[in-house]
Amino acid sequence: MKKKLVSLILVLLLCVTLAPAAIASTTTENNAVSINKGASVVITANKDLYYWGQNQTTPQKILSNVEFALTNGIPKLGLTVAITTNKDLYVWGNNQYGQIGNGISGGVERQYEPYKVLSNIASVTTDGDSMVAITTTGDLYTWGRNQYGQIGNGKSGKDEVQTTPVKVLSNMASAAMTQGTNGRGVIAAIATNGDLYTWGRNEYGQVGNGKSGTDEVQKTPVKILSNVASLTENGGPIAAITTTGDLYCWGTNWFGQVGNGTREHQTKPVKVLSNVLSVLTSSTTLAVTANGDLYAWGYTEMGQVGNGKQMPEDSQTTPVKVLSDVVSVTASHTNTAAITTNGDLYCWGQNGDYQIGNGSFRTQATPFKVLSNVASFTNSIGSNPAAVTKNGDLYTWGNNAEGQIGNGQGGFTDDPLSGGMKQKTPVKVLSNVVSASIIDDVSSAVTKNGDLYCWGNNELGSVGNGSRINQTTPVKVVSNIRLANAAPVVPALTATPTASKVLVDGQNVAFDAYNISGNNYFKLRDLAYVLDGSVKQFSVSWDGANNAIALKSGEGYTVVGGEMATKGTAAVTPKATTSRITKNGSLIALKAYNIGGNNYFKLRDIGEAFDFDVSWNNDVKTIMIDTASTYTAD
Repeated sequence: MKKKLVSLILVLLLCVTLAPAAIASTTTENNAVSINKGASVVITANKDLYYWGQNQTTPQKILSNVEFALTNGIPKLGLTVAITTNKDLYVWGNNQYGQIGNGISGGVERQYEPYKVLSNIASVTTDGDSMVAITTTGDLYTWGRNQYGQIGNGKSGKDEVQTTPVKVLSNMASAAMTQGTNGRGVIAAIATNGDLYTWGRNEYGQVGNGKSGTDEVQKTPVKILSNVASLTENGGPIAAITTTGDLYCWGTNWFGQVGNGTREHQTKPVKVLSNVLSVLTSSTTLAVTANGDLYAWGYTEMGQVGNGKQMPEDSQTTPVKVLSDVVSVTASHTNTAAITTNGDLYCWGQNGDYQIGNGSFRTQATPFKVLSNVASFTNSIGSNPAAVTKNGDLYTWGNNAEGQIGNGQGGFTDDPLSGGMKQKTPVKVLSNVVSASIIDDVSSAVTKNGDLYCWGNNELGSVGNGSRINQTTPVKVVSNIRLANAAPVVPALTATPTASKVLVDGQNVAFDAYNISGNNYFKLRDLAYVLDGSVKQFSVSWDGANNAIALKSGEGYTVVGGEMATKGTAAVTPKATTSRITKNGSLIALKAYNIGGNNYFKLRDIGEAFDFDVSWNNDVKTIMIDTASTYTAD
């Protein structure tokens, strides 16, 4: 049975075969529903955690004050994690390799009740065998299976396990793990300063340290990249995006999925694309650029690259553009889908279960428009797509052997090779939906009023309706589910006019600037105006084609009017800006706020970006900007 491919914040997966189900998450943000064949968990609006499956046929409350929960749902081998509002981490389920963290391990060992393993936890990631948790202070702990050195404690071996958490790194921001029976065993972690560390299994160069080999393992973390902003969101060869938008890939490269023009495994990170916003990897790699272009490369036997080819020998070893104006992408080992800026849903790849939605069973080797006005889409294992439109209509199609389509039908046909009944085109099954998924033949959807509906495979009580008979239409199981937009309200920020004197190359300049959370924010155009003509001058313009603020170093500033306006005198409420920002054509990460229609940027960030020094003279309470000196961090 194929298992799900989870994609929550930071997940990695072997590219050759579809992975078994595995928990993979990084933050506690809005993870309220996790429905699977083996087990399911949901969080209600009042933060109660309900659990069912594994022959528990109705939801049962097992924890209170929960803000995050997720389960991999593998029957008999399932593992569930939960983080409470006070940041306690609970784990229960399979404990073969000590992954519960309670000091015990064994082939038949299980933890049947939630076990508190750590406190002050900000994030948790697991492949089902090993665990990674990061505390609120940035300490990274690991425990569980250590066959490939993935614990990072200097040990490895077939029978090596770590049954209690061990601290491996400090000052960490996020972590990811490879997934899949044949691919797990590599861990990657981004430090708060952007350094990327990796360790674990390394036969194909997955660690990125320049080494590879059948018995090659990296038993302790090794730094391989700097200025990393994010890792791949799906699975396959490890990929990283830097703060400037450069995409680096390495590791397994059977089908050219690294994108460097070869099919040789890549043992060190190699730059593949620029201006990248997001990347997904499996046997095929997909990247979306800042201007919405979708590039694909790698395995294309089932047409999943989208370049019109579908033969094994047609592997695409370099990025090829397949679609424009893309805002989101989803992928499995066999299928690819993308939503454009106007809500059009395109699907391509394998079609034996009619999962493309075009009424045919033939492979679709180029993007095919399936629906319009789409807000979200999911297709975790390739054969069961689900799309939610902007007005809340839920459409499903594809394999229907277990009733997972929800159209009142389901089962097998007289053809033993068919794999069950099929829904050849999208069919509407529910309204007022905000999110949906179909995993392991079990379907679920949450409505706008917080009702959870389930249907499909019910062999283990996965639907939660008190039965073990397959459910072919949606049935309400739990009410008052916590909605994604019901996250705790963040206290409003206050921007106070900066009272400090500012000297630029020794000259007093009256800037319109604000202090926000202890940092000084300056109007971008004011800085460019004042620095114009200096060795650190830069231009500011609007790039409409890429919907971005474009900055160019060394280029003179063009006055547009309104520069150096009178300083504000009252505290105001700033609004975080969502504008894309490029420097010399590449994306750059700069924190900014909009105040009165103008963008204000952290002064030190601008200093670092254009390499001029920013310092503070406490004796005279003065901010010093020196264009003759290079930037120096605090």
